[in-house]
Amino acid sequence: DHPGSRTLLPHLGPLGFILKKPIRGITRGGFRPWRYKHQDFADIGMDIFSSITIFPKVSISIQVADPAAIKEITTHRLQFPKPVRLYRLLTFFGRNIVASEFDEWKRFRKITAPAFSERNNRLVWDETVLIMNDLFQNVWGTREEITVDHAIDITLPIALFVIGVAGFGRRITWEDDLVVPPGHQMAFKDALHIVSTDVILKAVIPNWAMKLGPTKRIRNVVTAFDELEKYMMEMIRARQTAEKKEERYDLFSSLLDANEEDEVDGQAKLTNQELLGKSF
Repeated sequence: DHPGSRTLLPHLGPLGFILKKPIRGITRGGFRPWRYKHQDFADIGMDIFSSITIFPKVSISIQVADPAAIKEITTHRLQFPKPVRLYRLLTFFGRNIVASEFDEWKRFRKITAPAFSERNNRLVWDETVLIMNDLFQNVWGTREEITVDHAIDITLPIALFVIGVAGFGRRITWEDDLVVPPGHQMAFKDALHIVSTDVILKAVIPNWAMKLGPTKRIRNVVTAFDELEKYMMEMIRARQTAEKKEERYDLFSSLLDANEEDEVDGQAKLTNQELLGKSF
């Protein structure tokens, strides 16, 4: 009897992606929390309400906007474990800390936590400055007026370039040449860009449909995921077999270093596939 909504279909998942508008008694509308934010709580007059759907199976969820309750939920891992099945979106390349809980989560955290350090924060800052100076000097140059159709045309490349260097140790410039390395079908920058922007397609379209490649965009997504995996596996092997270990502070290198140290501590070393999952 708790106040809330009762509908036939859920607002998340493939059905929510297709049915975006609310239909009374049928659906609250796709991805409603992102679209309506606090409005539902205001309309019901409570900071916690229930949401029940019956197809494809009965599902009960509790929507929460109360800070004290949220703190209780998010800080007690054993009492409120996350539903890892909902995180399968992030397991394309293997199991990882975000999509795990309990003992598996503890093992992954022990190896991944050292990668997030002040040295990496410093790297993010320094590289962001270089990226912006590169934009000002080599792209915009002496132009007196700059026109940008959409802010994301600038912010997305900045984010990708920072991820490239601070995440993987690969510096990418605004005028980076598009020569594809031997054995690859796509440049690292393009693979990272497509995976980052079209990951939702990979999540909602079945693998068999992806492999059929009905559209050019879907074919590019399939290629980008394959290529990014190749690039990351190459980087893992190159750094594992390097005769001289460079002092690097990108997350990828820190993850590899922590994995080697973990082996010394008598813990099970992550496989290359697991390293791939953590990196993604």
